Amino acid sequence: MVVLVGAVTIVVGGRLLLVDLPRAMSSESSEPPGVDTSRADRANTVPVAIPTTDYPIPPGSLYVSPAGNDSADGGKDTPLRTVGAALDRVPSGGTVVLRAGVYRESVDGLGKPFILQPYPGEQAWISGADVVTGWVADGSTWRHDNWDVQLCHSCFLPNIIDPAYPQAGFPDMVLINGQPLRQVGSRDKVQAGTFFVDQSRHVLYVGTSPAGKTVESAVRTQFAVLDSGAAGAVIRGVGFRSFASNQDYKDHPAMVSVNARKVTFEKDVFLGSAATGLLIAQPDATISSSLFDRNGLAGIVANKADNIRIVGNTMVGNNAEHFAISGDSVGAAGTKITRTKRPYIARNIFRDNHSNGWWCDLGCSDAVVIGNLASGNQVNGLFYEISARALVASNVMAGNAKLGLKISSSDNVRVVNNTMVGNQSNLGVYNDPRGPDSDPYSNGMGQVWDSRNTRLLNNLMVGDVDSDQPFVITADYKNPPRTSAAQMIVASDGGCYVRANAHLPSVLVSWWNSPSDVDAYGSLAQWRQATGLEAHGQELTGGPGDVFVNPGALNFRPQPSSPAAHGGQPLPSEVASALGLTTTASPARGALVGPGVD
Repeated sequence: MVVLVGAVTIVVGGRLLLVDLPRAMSSESSEPPGVDTSRADRANTVPVAIPTTDYPIPPGSLYVSPAGNDSADGGKDTPLRTVGAALDRVPSGGTVVLRAGVYRESVDGLGKPFILQPYPGEQAWISGADVVTGWVADGSTWRHDNWDVQLCHSCFLPNIIDPAYPQAGFPDMVLINGQPLRQVGSRDKVQAGTFFVDQSRHVLYVGTSPAGKTVESAVRTQFAVLDSGAAGAVIRGVGFRSFASNQDYKDHPAMVSVNARKVTFEKDVFLGSAATGLLIAQPDATISSSLFDRNGLAGIVANKADNIRIVGNTMVGNNAEHFAISGDSVGAAGTKITRTKRPYIARNIFRDNHSNGWWCDLGCSDAVVIGNLASGNQVNGLFYEISARALVASNVMAGNAKLGLKISSSDNVRVVNNTMVGNQSNLGVYNDPRGPDSDPYSNGMGQVWDSRNTRLLNNLMVGDVDSDQPFVITADYKNPPRTSAAQMIVASDGGCYVRANAHLPSVLVSWWNSPSDVDAYGSLAQWRQATGLEAHGQELTGGPGDVFVNPGALNFRPQPSSPAAHGGQPLPSEVASALGLTTTASPARGALVGPGVD
């Protein structure tokens, strides 16, 4: 559940606070003593690779190299030294080419379209951290004196801090040979693998010996904001890492923030932001074939980003700072989208995030969510909350700690040919207490925030041997309640329900009629007899190994001999078209295309 407007600082007066953000320290700013910025960073110490690219280089492109000189002309053999100098000099629509290396800088607001890309076959990283030298042994720790980097220790919402991770909102970062250390709250808690920033004494402590190692610490909060004039900009094949972004969205919320329309990101890496990797706040953005890895809060956050296309990306290990994932959680996710029309989410992998995998919330509408894999997330795999209309088709949701798919206060959602396996529970359809009058945007869109008219078709659900939770759960928590399960789920057919054994789960479907009247259907036959749903559904007994080709390797295509491999009801033509398939009389149940079955 997200905090309501008035407490959510991402939106003030209906607008995202990006345009007037103060800028991060630029590459020309003075550095704290002991920070080495003079060397040419030719090696990437982070064990993550940027996708290899071979983009054409147009005539007139500007080249940048860690060994270059900003007084040069930017030719291939006379490159510039900094990305900022090249972006300042490149003409509107021109191309900047980065040679291999690490660029430790940030830039002022970007107000013209450009293309930023690496030289073919080379890896170019833009980092928010600098190399720190000048360490002194201090008991069992090592210290760096005169540490004058004062990052914000109050730029977060206190109510989303998990008491077990009290420094989650602090954007400080230290890495040794590319591996992040864990921040602690006092000098006496420093031990191997941890660090402490004593802001009052201007001292940085580490508990791992820096001898013979590369020590980096975050000193910049963001790389850039793309202002409205940068509409049409393209950033491709570039890595961003270790920026000290802030959770509260008011001041440097992401490594890259986009306040321009029709911006494209392709084959990029967003690694280890203190808060968010990429923030999109304007329509028509495309993010494809990119990696969002171990960011502190979220890989991608988008707000009022109509027509956003997120295709073929991997979001893994986000909410690495362990912001709270219960109660009034704000934004912790592989991807979090709010107040957005027609988001298109296809063929992505949302894996092992300490959060929801994908989450659309607070006024989304007409979402298309197809062919994704959501696996091992610590909350829900896919979550559609207080929104309206969506197609959720051919997704695999496996091994998530809560629900495979959660639909909350969202009407007219179609759930077609999805595979849900090994989640605590597979599908939840709920109403939460809020109404759209609490959000002017949603109210203006005519949204009702009521989970009515959910339609299920050909979904494959396989139980978890460690969970006795029902496969399907319904409930209305509004006061007073207004929607029964029969109004929430108005159609369901062609499903296949595979129990771990004949007795688990003891309740297959929890069917909410009123707070004092909840039907517990122990079998598919009971559910069918009471409601008329699942006329062509099937109930089986077995485990994932009995159903899928190789679930241990995340291959959830049904075995040819499994009843799940056939027997589904014909796909509606518009769903088949969205999936790139032809309508067949008896398709497989569960996911048909996408990672996890391709």
